[in-house]
Amino acid sequence: MLGRFIPTLLLGGGLALGAGPTIDLIKGTVTRSELVSIKDALIEEWMVVCRPPPLDGLEFENFILDIMREQDDRDVTKDHWGSTYRIAETGDKAYVLYSLGANQFPDGCGYARTVSSEDLEDAPPGAGARDSDDVCVSLKLGRCESAMRPLPP
Repeated sequence: MLGRFIPTLLLGGGLALGAGPTIDLIKGTVTRSELVSIKDALIEEWMVVCRPPPLDGLEFENFILDIMREQDDRDVTKDHWGSTYRIAETGDKAYVLYSLGANQFPDGCGYARTVSSEDLEDAPPGAGARDSDDVCVSLKLGRCESAMRPLPP
């Protein structure tokens, strides 16, 4: 039970310390915890009704809103830097859930084919896979065995 409050306590403690690398590390820890919760819900959805993760940005945001409760007026569809949580397909039934991290630039979760040339133009100096601060959680779904599969259209 206490484990669910640790990310919130870390974030609260980090905010009291001030900005900088320490606060970004704490925000990253809390963000990772939230991404793992989203991953767990996606696995449950797959196991119960064989529904693959929503890849459309708005559908993914709505999924997050359905599974996470609002926290102190914070938009739970966004990470702790204010950027929307994202998902990308990386292979057959393989996905990565991610946050852009402190630099707000997509620089390393194995989703290179989803990065647009416009994103690259907006890159901060020094951004790149080697300097990645993205928060990434991988998801690999197995074969669907649910008896509650949705009917084909």
